[in-house]
Amino acid sequence: MSAFVKKYDRFIGLSVTLFVLLAIYIHAASFQHPYVGLYIGSTDNGWQIERIDPMGEAHSWPIQQGDTVRLVNGLLPDEMIRSDEMVQYEHMGSGLLLIEHASSISFQRSNEVSWTEDVVLTGQQWFNQVLAIVLESILLAMGLMAYFKKRESYLVRSFFMINVLMAVTILTLFSSEMYISNLILIHCAIWMPYALLSFFIIFVFRSVQPALRRTMLLFRLGLLGLSLFAIVTFIQGHIADWLRGSVHLIFIAMLVGIGIIAYVYWKSLDLIEKNQLLTFVIVLYLSLLPYIFLVAIPDLLWQDYLLRPEYALIGFVLLSAVIMWLLVKRNMLDMRFYMRSIVLHSLYLGSCLLLFVAAAKWERMWQLLLLFAIFAALTYVYQHSLSIMRQKAVSRQTWLQQQQFKLSLQWMEHKNVRGLIRMLADVIDYTVEVEGVCVVWKEPSYATVHGTGKYAGAETTITTITNITNMRDAVYRTLEMQYDFAYIMDLVDPESGDELGYLCIGPKRNQTLFTDEERKLVELVRAETLQLLVNARQLSAMRQEGEQKSGEETTNWLATLQTPQRILEAQQAERMRTSYYLHDHILQNIIFMSRDIEELYATGDVRKARVQAWLSCLYGTQQDIRLLCDDLYPHIIDNVGLKEAVEWHVRSMKSQLATHSIQVELCYELDPQLELPQWLKATLFRINRELINNVFKHGQASAVHVCVWQTAENIHLKVDDNGKGFDVAHVFDDHASQSFGLITIHNQVQQLGGLFRIESDVDKGTCVHVQIPLIKEEGSHGFAHKSDVAG
Repeated sequence: MSAFVKKYDRFIGLSVTLFVLLAIYIHAASFQHPYVGLYIGSTDNGWQIERIDPMGEAHSWPIQQGDTVRLVNGLLPDEMIRSDEMVQYEHMGSGLLLIEHASSISFQRSNEVSWTEDVVLTGQQWFNQVLAIVLESILLAMGLMAYFKKRESYLVRSFFMINVLMAVTILTLFSSEMYISNLILIHCAIWMPYALLSFFIIFVFRSVQPALRRTMLLFRLGLLGLSLFAIVTFIQGHIADWLRGSVHLIFIAMLVGIGIIAYVYWKSLDLIEKNQLLTFVIVLYLSLLPYIFLVAIPDLLWQDYLLRPEYALIGFVLLSAVIMWLLVKRNMLDMRFYMRSIVLHSLYLGSCLLLFVAAAKWERMWQLLLLFAIFAALTYVYQHSLSIMRQKAVSRQTWLQQQQFKLSLQWMEHKNVRGLIRMLADVIDYTVEVEGVCVVWKEPSYATVHGTGKYAGAETTITTITNITNMRDAVYRTLEMQYDFAYIMDLVDPESGDELGYLCIGPKRNQTLFTDEERKLVELVRAETLQLLVNARQLSAMRQEGEQKSGEETTNWLATLQTPQRILEAQQAERMRTSYYLHDHILQNIIFMSRDIEELYATGDVRKARVQAWLSCLYGTQQDIRLLCDDLYPHIIDNVGLKEAVEWHVRSMKSQLATHSIQVELCYELDPQLELPQWLKATLFRINRELINNVFKHGQASAVHVCVWQTAENIHLKVDDNGKGFDVAHVFDDHASQSFGLITIHNQVQQLGGLFRIESDVDKGTCVHVQIPLIKEEGSHGFAHKSDVAG
């Protein structure tokens, strides 16, 4: 650990220690002596109530201004003046006494009604203290969590200090130890807007504008003067009431200032800065809405609260949690996708709070009816707008469900075909008692193979032979040369006469010849299963034809949407992930080094440990840039072929995830003379990289087979592993986030006119087959052999 980090560790440790000691003292005093909060003044009729602090216990008593205080703890108020429970307080030029603590107080009203209120720690006050402890602990824990995640970040250290400031504010608001708490609270309240504004600037802007620097300097000087004035007045034994109003105005000015800054600099910000600005502003406004409308505005207008400040500022926890998530995770989607709904909810909530404030002060019936009518109109507009947004969301969700349904349907069709050929092979193997059976079923673009007995391990090889060799005689010769099949029978469509596959039967286990009954049984099973397979193929063709017609005839905007919003969100999240990677790794390293170099330039103090930290930072930055470049665009495919690029990616995955001992077998059968466009090589590489990454990170496999081959009209990529697999029918439900990667691949392949097929079962591995046509329709990208180009 560098001396640079140790220095801040000591500072953070000291801050936490001081806060804990202060919290123990204040909470202990609050549990022992509840705060009364009663201001009394001397009159001809004795000591009368002049003011009741909304934060004190007296605010809940049935007393009012003008009532007489007869006894405090059984003594006359004059006898209590010099006690610790009563404090001199200056209010509007008149001397007042503040009763902070007492065990009992006797009151008398003008009608000679008298009564006594006992000051005890009520259940509500117990709840308040426990709530305060919980809030303080959460704020402190989030600050420490963010700090230990990224100690070197100046932004994270600023976040920790803001959390401490929030925790101290909560602590003093719930306190009944008023002398120390008031001194701390007034300074926390004065400097909290500045802390939030400065954090907003460094959080959003990568470089602070000169105009903002000057504005912040003036703001800081003004707050410093106000803070010094508060100290002087506190030492003199009185705090002017206008200081509290000033704090409210400073908070309001801070929110307005942030809005102005966001408006002025919006166009000059890049994507990541705009997203950070929107997130921070939205969460800050939502967190402080209760304070502004239920505390600040009523106190400025009527010197009263509609909600106690300590409750209104619970929003600090929400603000801190969201900022910590952004600082540590950095994986949010673009906030602009959610701006409409957020703005709608915020406007409705703010309007309701304003109506609540007005309803608390307006007493005439026509005023209340007017407020109710406004509330009803706002609610109608709000619900109508929500309904429109829900309809759009449902439309987008419907499109995604259609894509998921298509993939699931394709998988079910393929599963049905595999089940039929498995049944054909197993029945013949069992009834005829042969050493093995292999069934080859040829789809228009690929072959499905199932073997039993001694041919069970030859499925991959036979699949490759069938896919690469389209000529019937060549397939026969290859199968006869490599395997000892006793019979190789054609699977032919009874109606069209098209060749659909092969039924390959090995020799009998007892090495005898096949009897006539056995041949008839094989022919019967073959014919019946063949008819079922032909029916399944016809149903699949009809489904594809129906999908094509519905895609051409529909007028729904979703049918013409080339890149639906959900896919855009996934792509946008990937771009933001890259941008955040630059910001949180490379940029933070550069900032760390630049500040140290500035200090070196100013002091000339060169220490070996610091130079070592710089070198470590440089090496880490180099590695980060390499990883990012490879992630953004695989430059290796510009210098070598697709095969070498795939091999390089497998090696890099093994080095990054050293704990994964996965055997990777690559079968690369592309024609060396085939010249692929750069965009197609990059697409194939990205698809293969996504599938390989899934195997390494989620598949829990010990072996994976990657095969790339070509047929007359297509390029094929198949990734087959022996991992834990998954239920394909469930992976495409609405709540499965892992389906987005597969849906993205499916979309890319569809746009290229290809096919995408998944085959997987729980604990039985996963096989993904991608087919991309070599020749597309007119107007599409085409590619050919080098010999064709030369000719």
